[in-house]
Amino acid sequence: SPNNGKAAKVPDHSAGHKLYLKKGALYSGGNGTGLSYYLEYAEGSTKENPLVTAKGVDENGDEFEKTISVNDIDPENATIVELQSLASHYGIGERILGLSSLPAEIRNSGLTDRVNLFKAFDKGIKDYQTVGRHDLVALYKRNYHTYLELFENLGIE
Repeated sequence: SPNNGKAAKVPDHSAGHKLYLKKGALYSGGNGTGLSYYLEYAEGSTKENPLVTAKGVDENGDEFEKTISVNDIDPENATIVELQSLASHYGIGERILGLSSLPAEIRNSGLTDRVNLFKAFDKGIKDYQTVGRHDLVALYKRNYHTYLELFENLGIE
């Protein structure tokens, strides 16, 4: 075998980066860019005005902490951290097989990258249709409609 029976080394893109994981957080994780963070409700958060604090390290290894108003998130111009705050607050990921409900096309976004959630779903649906992955087309369509229904119920269109 080419590796003489040894496991191939996987590059560590987060070398020197801290991991921000927290037990009991609304969300705790990261992505392949090195972005790692956790979410928890901020002081002053209410049912009517949910506030989420995101604390972690960005893809460049710089620490960050920001408070996000869930009601002010624009799904057509949001960061991955804002979208994860929304998904975590409403428990969307847990309702969909316990997996992330966000499309793969945006999961490796950096801290400040802004994305359009619905365009990302549309692209994923089209790509999966092209390669015949009808199971993933169905999953993406279900997730798309879950978010669409959420925003309609919240009066965001």
